[in-house]
Amino acid sequence: MENKSLTRITPDDLQAFRIGISSMTVGSSRFNPIWLKSKDWEVIPFESRMTERDAVNIAKACIGLPSKICVGLTIEDSIDNEGYQFAPTAEALRTVSFELGPYNYALFADDYSFLYLRPFGLYSLLGGEKPFLETALGTSIEDAFQDFLRFAEDAAWDVGDRQQLLAVADTYRP
Repeated sequence: MENKSLTRITPDDLQAFRIGISSMTVGSSRFNPIWLKSKDWEVIPFESRMTERDAVNIAKACIGLPSKICVGLTIEDSIDNEGYQFAPTAEALRTVSFELGPYNYALFADDYSFLYLRPFGLYSLLGGEKPFLETALGTSIEDAFQDFLRFAEDAAWDVGDRQQLLAVADTYRP
């Protein structure tokens, strides 16, 4: 998928951005609890794929950030390194999400004022300060969490998936 508003990141910049988020995360699937305690951030889990609504809301939330550049990159060591810099528009967010979607990936402002983690699996995590999150989620943090809890408790999940989702809900309960 071609989008002229995306710029591929050089390998050196990709490495620098990975180092930049390394203190914020544990592996590619969760936020570092020690780092979170040092910040005024909350983290909300939600359904794994980025929807049109998610992209629009995250783009709206980015308007209030000092940084006007976002980064999307793969966060797995075992795959080809891939990453992009882009203006945080809904179209660019959807495109980057699509391009990186088969892998564990992260989206964030280049000043690290928010972080979206999409571990390969059933959920995504969005972290940031409360005003950013509520705009990005399009609802209150509590309502977004309740939506995720209903998603996690769905009887259609097999037992292992439901347990994984409920463990994520317990970890990131507001």
